[in-house]
Amino acid sequence: MATDNASALQTRVTASKEEIMRSYILQDFPSPHPPFAFNILMPKDWLWFEKEGRPTAPNGKPQLLIAYGDRGDTSLVEILALKTERPVVPADWLHEWLKANDYEILANRIIPAATERNADVKARKMVKGRPVLFRIRTFQKDDYIYILHCFSDAETYPQVEQHFLVAAETFELTGNTKGTP
Repeated sequence: MATDNASALQTRVTASKEEIMRSYILQDFPSPHPPFAFNILMPKDWLWFEKEGRPTAPNGKPQLLIAYGDRGDTSLVEILALKTERPVVPADWLHEWLKANDYEILANRIIPAATERNADVKARKMVKGRPVLFRIRTFQKDDYIYILHCFSDAETYPQVEQHFLVAAETFELTGNTKGTP
């Protein structure tokens, strides 16, 4: 594990409620597939991207639900969902997925949850020849794992890490996962 500042795992939102109310907006993401519905606070000046459209049913892989990015195109928050076929511990699944996809885990913690253990990971990966830092958080409800996959160029990461933490702290499912096909 790396020991430089890039490996520090910030775990608390330092912005005040007033700063958050002034600088963020609640983004509602309705979905025709109820388990894919959520809302989240994002910076007011970030853009909403629908890179792959809105999925209407699980396909057995992590599916991109939505992405939000800064105007400089250096930082992005992606929300993905995965319907599992069998019981899975999100923290274990994420660590294996990161290893299989060539991420270097810099720091991580386990977040106890009502159903399983969720992961909060800071990782690094070279993307198109540049170092990129990632902050990845898992959530689980019933047989779905939700992934906040946040990343930024290494040099701008310190300026956007709070945005990633606010997104993780405010992510809320709004649809029903029970009884879905």
